[in-house]
Amino acid sequence: MAGKRGWRADIGQRNSFPFQPGRLVIGRKLKCDRLTPRFWDSSVEDVRKPTISSRPRHVCFSKLVRNPGKLRASTAPACNNSPLLLSCQIADVIDTPSMKILLLADIHANWPALSAIDESFDVCLFLGDAVDYATDPVPCIEWIRENASYCVRGNHDHSVAQRVTVQPKGTFRRMAAAMREQHFKVLNDEHLTWLAQMPVTQHLAIGDHSFLLVHATPRDPMDEYLANVKEHWEQRLEHVNVDFVCVGHTHMPMDLQLKSTRVINPGSVGQPRDGDARAAYAVIEDGQVEFRRVDYDIDRTIHHMEESGIDEDVIRQARVILSSGGNPAANA
Repeated sequence: MAGKRGWRADIGQRNSFPFQPGRLVIGRKLKCDRLTPRFWDSSVEDVRKPTISSRPRHVCFSKLVRNPGKLRASTAPACNNSPLLLSCQIADVIDTPSMKILLLADIHANWPALSAIDESFDVCLFLGDAVDYATDPVPCIEWIRENASYCVRGNHDHSVAQRVTVQPKGTFRRMAAAMREQHFKVLNDEHLTWLAQMPVTQHLAIGDHSFLLVHATPRDPMDEYLANVKEHWEQRLEHVNVDFVCVGHTHMPMDLQLKSTRVINPGSVGQPRDGDARAAYAVIEDGQVEFRRVDYDIDRTIHHMEESGIDEDVIRQARVILSSGGNPAANA
């Protein structure tokens, strides 16, 4: 894209940041006045990266803003200083034509699935749940931190950050419980802090369109499961005035057009549950939404679980779920 680009510090309220920008190098703290978050330079040589290719990206951060062309970052709203905010809305504007937006959700520590996505983008929006259900959360988190332009916290992100013990009742809870202890062995304090400090909601404008990002629903941002029912979503969005509401959580792709708002769920990258085993994501370009799928090496994901010492029964069930696209009873 044409135009000179540069970095601008835009200091706002504490803890009201989406995440750290640009190429981050572990170990060197960047100076930012009054910022509680620690911005790290993480371009270490051994950090694994997927083949997702990004064009010169137009990304906007509430604290450190990359300015391509005409771009304005508004002042972030006041938030309390707790890193576990139930609501932290950031109103930023990216005013640049022809933006290609990549939507990702529910990666769930499945690095082979994430790294199989080969997609250029200008802006990446991550809709929550980087962790649980598989055993390779570190490269997933590092990729999101480096490449996602905005992100929101999912229920699994929150639970892992708070070291919540999962009661192994039911297939999916049992899987989460089995992976949780392994997560605590491989995730460091920086990873857990990042998971805890992700905002729960994000308001932003990209080009001519306004967006609300939330993992579940606006009424219950992290936990409510809401099916593709128009009347239910109209109730949840009664006081929401945006062009797009982007969600995850259900692991099911959804495209629901209401009166003036379109609700988009790109589906799950790491554990689809719509009967299609391929990694799911979506692209928005010029206001048009396209849902896309990509094959990935499920055996590689399972092998990593085996190497991580996960219980054989859990691995067997994980293989069934991943291979069937979310049906725990398939081939049982």
